Amino acid sequence: MPGAGTKTDITTNRPSARCLDLTRLISRAGHQLTGVDRVELAYLRHMISDDVPLFGLIKSAFGFILLDKDGLTKVEVAITRNDWGDIDLLSRVAWPKNQTRGRAEAFVRHVSVFRSRSANKTFNQLPAGTQYWNVAHSNLSDSVLMAAANISGGSTHIFVHDAIPLDYPQFQTPEAPQKFLHMLKRISRYADQVIYNSYDTQQNVERHFQQIGHVPPAIVAHLGVDMPRPDRAALPSDFDLTQPYFIILGTVEPRKNHALLLDVWEQHAPPATLLIVGAKGWANEAVFRRLAAKPKGVYQLSGLSDTAVAALIQNAKALLFPSLAEGFGLPAAEAALLGTPAICSDLPVFREVLGDYPVFMNDMTAQAWAAAIHHAVCSDMGKSPIKMPNWPDHFKKTLGP
Repeated sequence: MPGAGTKTDITTNRPSARCLDLTRLISRAGHQLTGVDRVELAYLRHMISDDVPLFGLIKSAFGFILLDKDGLTKVEVAITRNDWGDIDLLSRVAWPKNQTRGRAEAFVRHVSVFRSRSANKTFNQLPAGTQYWNVAHSNLSDSVLMAAANISGGSTHIFVHDAIPLDYPQFQTPEAPQKFLHMLKRISRYADQVIYNSYDTQQNVERHFQQIGHVPPAIVAHLGVDMPRPDRAALPSDFDLTQPYFIILGTVEPRKNHALLLDVWEQHAPPATLLIVGAKGWANEAVFRRLAAKPKGVYQLSGLSDTAVAALIQNAKALLFPSLAEGFGLPAAEAALLGTPAICSDLPVFREVLGDYPVFMNDMTAQAWAAAIHHAVCSDMGKSPIKMPNWPDHFKKTLGP
C-alpha cells in the first residue's frame, strides 16, 4: 500500500530517474518568487546538476506536460531570465488575462517530450523505479498521486512546509483549511516519504496525520539559506540608505502581522522609516486600506530584484518579523546570514533555526515593539553574520550523497 513505509532506503539509494513537479513554478511565472517557489527552484537546479535522469511534470490548462532534463534546463534559464518567449494560440485562449502564465505554458509545451490529458498516460512514460518529487504543495491530486503510486518500483516524496492553514484558520481564506486537510489526507495515503523544513513543522503536521490515521515516514532538512550579492545599484535611484530604516519582508497577509508595525508607526512614530517589502496577499483588507492611506514613515515596495532586496536587508537597522506563525522563517535566516539584526516574535521555529541570534519578543503589543525599535535606532545592535543551513547539506539529507 502506498504510504505504508514498506519501501526502504528510498532516499539514499540512487533511483533510476526522478520526476520533479514544477506546476507551481510555472503558475508563478512573472511573479516575485515566494519562499516555497524558491525551494522548488532550488530542487530544480540541484536535480539538473545531478547525474540521475530527470523529468519534469507540469499540470497546464490543457492537461499534463512532461519534460526531460534538456527541456528542464531550458525552463530553468527562462525562470532565471523571466523570458518565456511568445504566447501561442492555445495559451491566448486559456489565459486571456495572464499573458505571462500563457507564455510560460506555451514555452513548456514547446520543449516537452510528452503531453496528455491523462495523468496515468503521462506517468506511464517514466521508467520503472522513478521517484516522484513534489516540493511545493501544488498538483497533489488523487489522479497524480495514484499515477505516481503505479510506477513499478517507484516512490513518492512530498515536501510539507507548514500546517498553518489548519492551525491558524483565522489567517486563511474560507476554503483554505478544508482544502489543505484534503491535501494532507492524500499525502497520508500516498506518500512514501514526507520532507519537513523544521522539527517544529514536523511536530505540527504529524499531529494532523495522527488524526487522519497514518503518519508517513519523514525526514527533516532545514532549508538552504543563500542570498545574492547585495547590489545598491539595483535599488531605485532616489532611495536613501543613509537614513535609519527597518524592513519587514514577505507577502502582506494576516499572519505576518504587518498591522502591529503599522500601529507602532502610527501611535509611537519611531525616528526611522519602515519598509514593507512584499506583494499584497489575501484576507487582509484592513491592512491594505491603512497602507493606501500612506501612513507617515511607512513605504511599501514590491517587484524589487533579489539583489536589491539583499541590499535593503544588509543596510537596515534591523529586520522586523512579528509573524504569528511560520514553518521556517526564511527572512530572519537571510538577515542572520548578512549580519543584520533581527527582532522577532518568539516562535519555536525561530529558536530552532536561529538560536539566540534575534531579539525575541514575547510581548506582542505596539508599545513593547516601539520600545525595541527605538532601542535599535539609538544603539549599536551590530551583529556578525552566522552560519546558516545550506542547500548542499539539505540535499544530502533528502536526496542522498
